[in-house]
Amino acid sequence: MKKSLGVILTLLLAAAPVTAADFLTGARGGGMGFSYFLLSDDPSGALYNPSALGFIKGWQTQVMYERMTDYDYQVVEEKPYYGQFGFVYHLPGTGTFALNSIQSGSFSKLTNIPTFNHLAISYGRQVSGNWAFGGTLKYLAEHGFGERTALDGDLGLSFRAPVGVVAALAAENLAGSKLSPEYMGLNESLPRRFRGGVGYLVSAEKFQGAMLVSEQMEEWGLNEKVTATLTNVGTEWWFLQNGKFSFAVRTGYTFGKAVQADEKLDYSGPTAGTSLNYRIGFNDLRLDYAWQAYPLETNGESAPASHYVALTFGWGGVPFFGQRNPKAEAPKTETPRVEAPKAATPKVETPKAEAPKVEVPQVATPKVEAPKIVAQKAETPNAETPKAEVPKAETAKAGAPIAFQPAKEPQPAKLFAKPGKIEEEAALKDKDTDFQEAEFKQFNVAMEVNSIASMDFRRIVFYVRPQQVVKTVSWKLFIFKAKIKAWSEAEAGRWAVATVEGKGVPPINVVWNGTETSGEFAAAGKYYYILTAEDTKGQRYATEWFNFKLE
Repeated sequence: MKKSLGVILTLLLAAAPVTAADFLTGARGGGMGFSYFLLSDDPSGALYNPSALGFIKGWQTQVMYERMTDYDYQVVEEKPYYGQFGFVYHLPGTGTFALNSIQSGSFSKLTNIPTFNHLAISYGRQVSGNWAFGGTLKYLAEHGFGERTALDGDLGLSFRAPVGVVAALAAENLAGSKLSPEYMGLNESLPRRFRGGVGYLVSAEKFQGAMLVSEQMEEWGLNEKVTATLTNVGTEWWFLQNGKFSFAVRTGYTFGKAVQADEKLDYSGPTAGTSLNYRIGFNDLRLDYAWQAYPLETNGESAPASHYVALTFGWGGVPFFGQRNPKAEAPKTETPRVEAPKAATPKVETPKAEAPKVEVPQVATPKVEAPKIVAQKAETPNAETPKAEVPKAETAKAGAPIAFQPAKEPQPAKLFAKPGKIEEEAALKDKDTDFQEAEFKQFNVAMEVNSIASMDFRRIVFYVRPQQVVKTVSWKLFIFKAKIKAWSEAEAGRWAVATVEGKGVPPINVVWNGTETSGEFAAAGKYYYILTAEDTKGQRYATEWFNFKLE
């Protein structure tokens, strides 16, 4: 009996490898189809397209269970499964790494489905504002009807334009490695896949979406090769993505047939899914579900569906699909400039007469801000010629910087250091800017800037990672062309190129559309930025100075 069953099982193995050796997984991909490889922005995405890891900034961990279809297993009652654990970690200046462990098999005691264990290590790096590359090295071990192993790799290249256009190329199982040793004369290779696709990302204040289309060429089989050319159209839409609670819906459809000898097998089928995301502090807890008819119809027979459930936790659970037209956003970045007209009045001859001899009387004039800068300048080693500085202030036009002190920026804290307690607060000190009058405390925040572009549509993303726990009620991000000497709300508002602000705690992604308060696009060059916040007791906080280069 066992011998007869073994022969039958061997004949049926042809149905198992296609699914069991399929490295695609994840509920978001299951809900859209393989067009998800254009996004690939969670741990499972590394199995679709490792290059997309380069656009992930943060860390995530993920577990997934798939109740697979039992289609074409006709000898015994099967309970096939597919499980995945993944982890993603971004190392600033180095790139993003991913580790995925996968197991597939059957819960049935009497089964014709072998157990496969996969281990995949991936790396992706963003090489410019728009391009990223990546690769994966993976190992597969089969148990059940023989002990077989295989080693293979993937490569990917991704492009994301500031206007929302995305494109990617990916190759999976490049070597087409054979499972070794052969089992009962069966010569089986890992499925080799090549994908290419394009898409468009849409973003608004309360929703964002992705519309994707991809082509896939695949080759697999036992002894005899099977080829398939498939086309997938997929879309995903997120709602209330900037709030504490957000949700998404997605769907897709795959067109195409697999050819084996003279027989064509229809692999067309629909997919659908949804996500619920809840923000916990600076991290996200996301629940994903997907339904996939695989295949929808084969040889005229209907097939049952596969069901996916995944849980993801970490930084960036809600994907970022870009920014709207900056012309429409420009008014949002403006802040009141009440003090600017006072400082710009032509009658500023008094400070010139007081020059280097008298410093205190300046306080008595209505032009407090400008003289204060001159006094600070006199304290620096390179302030021997204050006359050159004062006229610059008198003739300054709106938006022109005055009396700035260039200095070497302090190195930011480690991006993923463990947050400290509120008791660790200290008065903010800076050698280039005087914060004493404003009475700011140190706001220990690690920040990074990415997705910089110089085209008409921009999305400049400031990644915020607090290193201490402070319950804030409001925050502001100031962007300057140079540092200011003495900090005050009026002075900051006067010289800031742009200001982005909000309520509550700072979000993990603060987006600037690259538009100055005047409505003009910011010119290329070096910019300085600082994040301020206020807590429930009215205490104000400020980070260190950071800088970035706009190209």
